[in-house]
Amino acid sequence: MDILLALVPALMWGMMPLIATHFGGTQHRQTLGVTLGALVLAIIIFLVKQPVMTSYIFWIGIASGICWAIGQINQFAAIHRLGVSKAMPLSTSMQLIFTALLGVLVLGEWSSSYARIIGGIALLLIVLGAIATSFKDKTAVSETAGESTSDMLTGIIRLLISTAGYVAYVLIPRLGHVEGDGVWGLLLPQAIGMVGGALIMSLAHKPLSRDTALNVIPGLVWAVGNVTMMLAVARIGTAIGFSLSQANLAIATLGGIFILKESKTSRELVFSLVGVALVIAGAIMIGTIPKDGSDASAKKPAITTTVDTSATAAPQATDTLPAQNAQQ
Repeated sequence: MDILLALVPALMWGMMPLIATHFGGTQHRQTLGVTLGALVLAIIIFLVKQPVMTSYIFWIGIASGICWAIGQINQFAAIHRLGVSKAMPLSTSMQLIFTALLGVLVLGEWSSSYARIIGGIALLLIVLGAIATSFKDKTAVSETAGESTSDMLTGIIRLLISTAGYVAYVLIPRLGHVEGDGVWGLLLPQAIGMVGGALIMSLAHKPLSRDTALNVIPGLVWAVGNVTMMLAVARIGTAIGFSLSQANLAIATLGGIFILKESKTSRELVFSLVGVALVIAGAIMIGTIPKDGSDASAKKPAITTTVDTSATAAPQATDTLPAQNAQQ
């Protein structure tokens, strides 16, 4: 039963960008709708759990949530350019790489030789996976090649901005030492910050529409994944919970290809599947690196934080920061 619980975040975070793309709308309306859905569930969780919330936790959550909104709106913009099946693996790869590097450079993690070797191999796998998923079959290049190159460049720039937002979303609570039960108190102010950030960025783009209302549904889907991830980590530990959650990348990628019917040649499909497998393998390796860098088989794995991408989740009870959906 615990394993099934741990698979819920993978399913939810993998489905979120697929549902949002199906409903459509601009990136501004999609982001606002998703944040409103997250706010609804955050209010319910707050009323049920009644967690401790100090003014310090409140403002940490607001700042973190605004950064998430920046990350999400740019991820949706990249999805519009590249499609779910290409944008989500690239987004996840960037998040894993940058959160791991910041964990090492800012928080002093991976201090042992063991951790650096395993982490280095993991990052190499993630980079190779990102390259594979962005493979373009030259035999399929048409008259729109120039436009496709422009879309790819714009999409990557958007994903870099998105990654900065997602990484800040995770890093702010970590640097603020909001851990343990305090994480539950973060959920509501983070959701408020998400909605506020989405509104500020969307006011000039007529954000209130039917599209916005429909995208509340993928917001609820994302939020369910976020909460179940926290519950799963508490019950079975991060090494297993984090690893299983990475299946969201496969769900989003395959869903983009087979459900949303995003165009790929047979060679591009093979490269995409290989790339997704490499990224997931690298993420699992990062998730099993203990904080002190000792052999994971001899120590209990440290608790790890991931960003859902589709990318990418709210910060868990963290001891370390390597590596989202959610793609969103």
